[in-house]
Amino acid sequence: MRSFHFVALALAAFGLAGCMMSDPPSRGVLGAPSLVSPQPSGYNVTQVRVLVPRSLVVSEENSYKPAADIVWHGEAAGNRYAQVEKLVQDGIAAGAAAFRTGRAVTVDVQVARFHAVTQKTRASFGGKHELIYTLTLRDSSTGDVLMFVPRVNATVRATGGAAALAEEAVGRTQAVVIREALAASIQKELGGSFVRKGLFAAVARAAQSPSGAPLH
Repeated sequence: MRSFHFVALALAAFGLAGCMMSDPPSRGVLGAPSLVSPQPSGYNVTQVRVLVPRSLVVSEENSYKPAADIVWHGEAAGNRYAQVEKLVQDGIAAGAAAFRTGRAVTVDVQVARFHAVTQKTRASFGGKHELIYTLTLRDSSTGDVLMFVPRVNATVRATGGAAALAEEAVGRTQAVVIREALAASIQKELGGSFVRKGLFAAVARAAQSPSGAPLH
């Protein structure tokens, strides 16, 4: 009888251990990074479309914090709506370019706020590039909405003073910083927050490609 009980207990313990080992570690748990895929999966982004509503208020005022939706002094004076549209297109396309496996989808982005720093702010203490947009993910074939995020915050730190001058000297302009922030934000929203390798190179390539072009 004792032998029978011993065998039963041993089998029960073995079975319990097997159940415990069958559960995969959660993402973020120490000791399990090898179980996290380094590449995103599930979506194949075929196109990125960006809209900057012309109803957004633009300011050319060179103060510390102009009251406006769009503040962009990182390029020569011109059509700020078109400039911001191109910048956002480049950044989102660079991040979305990592998604090449799975359901074919279209990424629609509508800018709600693009408040970069002015020359006055950049020359002094710096601040933040406030980048807010709405994200809609659609099936490329049917147009069905697969995901809707009413507010994506891609805001990023903006250097000022000597630090800003040092960045400019090596080509790290405000536009570069903003594109990188947007690329990282779309990767996170689409489930690819672990993708970082080649991100900056992708940003550079996207900046040289025509805006609104399909990704394939």
